[in-house]
Amino acid sequence: MKRAPFALAIAFMFSIAAHAQIMPQATGPGIPGGVRVGGILSYDLRFAQNASFGGGLGDWETATASGDLRYSNGSHRRPFSLGYSAGYTIPESGPDYGTGIFQVVTLSQGFTKEKWNFGFNDSMSFLPEAPTTGFEGVADSSSGSGSSAPAPPPDQTILTTSGEVIDNNAGAQATYKFNKKMSLNAGVNFSEFRSIGAVGFNSDGMSIHAGFNDRISARNSTGASYSFSHFSFPGTGVYFDSNGISGTISHTFNKRLSVSGSVGPSFIVTNANENVNPGGAVTASSTGTTTSKAAYNAAASVSYTARKTGYHVSYDHGTSDGAGFLLGAQFDTVDAGASRRVGQKGNAGLSFGYRRTSDLLATGGQSYSGIFGGAQYSRKLTESVSAFVGYTVTTQTTQNVSNPASSNILSGLFQSISAGIGFSPKPKSFGR
Repeated sequence: MKRAPFALAIAFMFSIAAHAQIMPQATGPGIPGGVRVGGILSYDLRFAQNASFGGGLGDWETATASGDLRYSNGSHRRPFSLGYSAGYTIPESGPDYGTGIFQVVTLSQGFTKEKWNFGFNDSMSFLPEAPTTGFEGVADSSSGSGSSAPAPPPDQTILTTSGEVIDNNAGAQATYKFNKKMSLNAGVNFSEFRSIGAVGFNSDGMSIHAGFNDRISARNSTGASYSFSHFSFPGTGVYFDSNGISGTISHTFNKRLSVSGSVGPSFIVTNANENVNPGGAVTASSTGTTTSKAAYNAAASVSYTARKTGYHVSYDHGTSDGAGFLLGAQFDTVDAGASRRVGQKGNAGLSFGYRRTSDLLATGGQSYSGIFGGAQYSRKLTESVSAFVGYTVTTQTTQNVSNPASSNILSGLFQSISAGIGFSPKPKSFGR
């Protein structure tokens, strides 16, 4: 039993709560020099007990203490938001998969001036694994309850049981509105993926895009875009470029039901060694081999929202950095979910997802396929306190995988049951 870190985590959570309750009252209306400071501050605290059943991996129990802190300035012309989520998972019995500290920082800044809109955003995470089912007890920011089986990040489609990773994504976008119907948009994004203390590929990415949107009627919109992506893998001499064009269309049937889709061809050029293992070990010296292939990008989504119930389904196909285990990949993802308000104080949710990631270089036919799903129920006990219980299940299979990192990859059926309690007071406005 490792109780010391657990006690420290709980003490830290209550320390945050005490300070957060005082902060808004101590903030003045402005600072010297005439610059006014104000906004909306909110936070959540949670504790969850988790029991996991991993088949050949064994069974284990963990406890997770976590919290969120969010700030927004409430401005319409210059909106700014900053969020920080952190927690600690300790092992209580069995192997220590997915334990340790996790942190996520997000920020965004927008500017609006006449017909122009500008946006800047950054998201950085430090996780003890590529999420198998998400961290039980990490809240859904809309409700403050625990979250069951959130979709893994788009560049972490291969699920693992261990191996710390740092994932950073930053971008900038600009939109110019000609009128109420037509607009132009452009943007650039940068990504960085790093494996820490585990065998795997690191990657750097850059992408640019530009296009237009035309609202041809009250219910229909169309558009077209061009995109370019470049991914490189430090220490391997491998990189690939992708150029693509896509056409988009969206239709709103009514206030509840809407659909959208996009599809288009892409052209991929790779420069690679014939055989590079995770970690950058070149086992066949055929550097500078250039190959090209035709591919496609596609996406589709359907959403339905009623007064008490919501449904969504989405599909995405494209190229990625390989999630740390492949030197570039093509992926297919499907996400679906349903939520329903139960009475005045309860919320129930279901989620489902499918991931397939295959080797872009097609040198060994490596591929990873995973299915995950979950169910959760949460209920308010008081205005600020809620309890939640959740169940998640994940299965992943591999094909033609034989590399030093394969021991970290989830294989077979994985199940988890979690229960916990959350504290989510009302947001505080200050300096207004």
